[in-house]
Amino acid sequence: MIDNTVELVLTAVVFGLIGVFSPTRFAFQVMMLAGDRRWLRASWFLVGSTIVFAVPSILGLFGVAAGLPNESSTFDLYLGVGLLIIGGLMLARARSAPGRPPQPPRHAILGALLAGIGVSIQSPGRLLVLLAGGYRIGALAASGLVGLAYVGLMLAVWQVPVWGPMALFVFRHDRFAALERRARPALDRVESGVVGGVLIAFLGAILVFHAVIV
Repeated sequence: MIDNTVELVLTAVVFGLIGVFSPTRFAFQVMMLAGDRRWLRASWFLVGSTIVFAVPSILGLFGVAAGLPNESSTFDLYLGVGLLIIGGLMLARARSAPGRPPQPPRHAILGALLAGIGVSIQSPGRLLVLLAGGYRIGALAASGLVGLAYVGLMLAVWQVPVWGPMALFVFRHDRFAALERRARPALDRVESGVVGGVLIAFLGAILVFHAVIV
């Protein structure tokens, strides 16, 4: 395998950007940053969600190192078709009624950790995206250690909706408050699932193209 730095960076960033469009994680983190013990709650929400997202990413990465599967183009095709199906299902459900708004946890720290885990596992399609991202990084990286570094970059981009509000709250609290007020209508619209479905289906199409054409 050749360590192609530019392609590795682009792969990590592109796959990571799929996770940026997550009004659910953004809304939960805004909620964590309200009330008492806000910084602890926000931090443990970040930890819980990152643990869940790291698992498929690392499985994909070291699945390549273990030689599974043996034919990369075949795996690209299977992943691509799977993402296309999941994206289509998300779009088909886009008109369903929105869920109830998240409720604040009773036990601040444990509730934040469990909320981070729960919110992260509710979308199998996005976990499959991370599996595919870890796989592609593993196929490009020269070693497992290098692959882990780029998986970390992918997860850092993916988690912008979680650590972004934390940074904004610390450095520009006035902007954070204004964003919270103004973003709510837009968040409700995006949460319909249309954006996520389109992005996942688009990524699936790229993988199918790579498997069949490239």
